[in-house]
Amino acid sequence: MESSNSRSMSVVLRAQLAGHANLKSKHPQFDFKAHFWAAARASNRRAFDDAMQNIKAADEGVYETLRRIPPKFWLRHAFDNNCKSDHCTNNITESFNAWIEIQMKFPIVSMLEWIRKKLMKRMIGRRKKAES
Repeated sequence: MESSNSRSMSVVLRAQLAGHANLKSKHPQFDFKAHFWAAARASNRRAFDDAMQNIKAADEGVYETLRRIPPKFWLRHAFDNNCKSDHCTNNITESFNAWIEIQMKFPIVSMLEWIRKKLMKRMIGRRKKAES
């Protein structure tokens, strides 16, 4: 069952996406690649403020529209970075651990040598495949 909070969130996100399309249609001359994405991808508040000043200089209407959108929906530096699970792993880590599981019982030097050899064989195989 969907909670009212997640329902309202999806409504807001749909509205944001529609707003982005409207923004582009209302301001076709605005260079989104140069300005909008610089603001959205800013990793800290200062870089965001600088990018927003550039947007304001380029188009006041776009600036005012973006200022009304809640930061947590489109700004990298405002995203929640807390883990939502009690177990944080990723597919690369899981795959690597499964790959070396057999060798984990051996001494570290032997295990590292095995990993080195396996990686070399893999790289050679990929190189041969790319050359053919």
